[in-house]
Amino acid sequence: PEPEPEKPFEIVEDEKLVDLAPGGKVSNIKNTYKDAKIKDSSGKEVTSTSATLATGYTVTINGKEYDIVVLGDVNGNGDITSSDLLGIVNHLNGNKPLKDAYKKACDANRSDTISSSDLLTVVNHLNESKKITL
Repeated sequence: PEPEPEKPFEIVEDEKLVDLAPGGKVSNIKNTYKDAKIKDSSGKEVTSTSATLATGYTVTINGKEYDIVVLGDVNGNGDITSSDLLGIVNHLNGNKPLKDAYKKACDANRSDTISSSDLLTVVNHLNESKKITL
């Protein structure tokens, strides 16, 4: 059988989160929810549909606000880099614990726990051996 097409995002209702794979664009959400309002981490509305989404952004859909979580993007810049690896390490060893959407972004493999497996997931994404997906 054909593999199922990759989902651009997933709404987690009970946690009020929108999970995204890295590289997600505003258009991914706007194509499904035309009236969605997306704001960056400083609260400024993002109107460009080609803008890359980042952890810490919010989206309002049908009157409900959701935190955006880009899996692996623990520093909230929209890119997955070695600084995100360091963020996960610092979270795991307690040096700089993360909260809210940033903590959820640490769970890059979506196992509901943050562990060294998430580090490996980000490393594999960085060396392009396996993309982070939903």
